[in-house]
Amino acid sequence: MKKLIFTFATTIALSANAFASNDLFDLDANKYDRLRKKVALSTAMDWETPLAAAKVCVKDKQNMSEAYTWIEHSIAIKETASNLELKGDYLALHCLDQMAFEYYQKALVQKIEKGETNFSSIQKKILALKK
Repeated sequence: MKKLIFTFATTIALSANAFASNDLFDLDANKYDRLRKKVALSTAMDWETPLAAAKVCVKDKQNMSEAYTWIEHSIAIKETASNLELKGDYLALHCLDQMAFEYYQKALVQKIEKGETNFSSIQKKILALKK
């Protein structure tokens, strides 16, 4: 019985050690490296890849300085409601409410000009700034 318990405990310890050294264990650290590679490999006129990478960072509240660079890069290529709204999100996270409001307004104008009718996400964000 003691031998069985010892074998079981050893197996668990070795399994835990093997898992801890596995690359899958450190997915978050590699996530941002993968985002950097995707952005680096994107074409000069690709505004969507830097935007998508920045969205991940802003959502996670990680790698924020690089996220800002990617947002600005996306806007420089093509100003869209999506990247303007994300810049508003970034600014709001940094308590720059007046600037965030201005970018939310720009995003709202873009949506109106495109004929979109769903503004609820931006409206909620604008209302949250006033609290």
